[in-house]
Amino acid sequence: MIIIKTKKDLEILRRSKVLKDYFIDFIEINFIRQYEILNEDKNIILEEFSLNNDGAFIILESKDNVRKLDEIGLDLKCGLLSTTPEAIRTIIIGEKTLYEVLVLCNNQYALYIYVPDNIVDEETLEWINKNK
Repeated sequence: MIIIKTKKDLEILRRSKVLKDYFIDFIEINFIRQYEILNEDKNIILEEFSLNNDGAFIILESKDNVRKLDEIGLDLKCGLLSTTPEAIRTIIIGEKTLYEVLVLCNNQYALYIYVPDNIVDEETLEWINKNK
């Protein structure tokens, strides 16, 4: 699981070469969009901006289990499947298909969870289709 809350997190991820640049570019665009929305009148520079109090971008990896995401505050037993997402989008980037799941935890905290299709089983796919 990769958790992104700052511009520095993105830079570290880019240098690590764990993900393709085009996917990191996609996440960075969304991160900057959140920066612009949340920083409207605070005058914080991008390099000092953090989502610590507002949410995070979560990228699940092949070793992650969608049912065990207590590390990011989701139900210990059902994880992602226990949520009622605000939105789910199917995204194709390069040769990779993933699902972007927006979970609003409260009025001020949101998680953008990116789930690669290779860790989606039948029950999870049913949950995705039901909540799209």
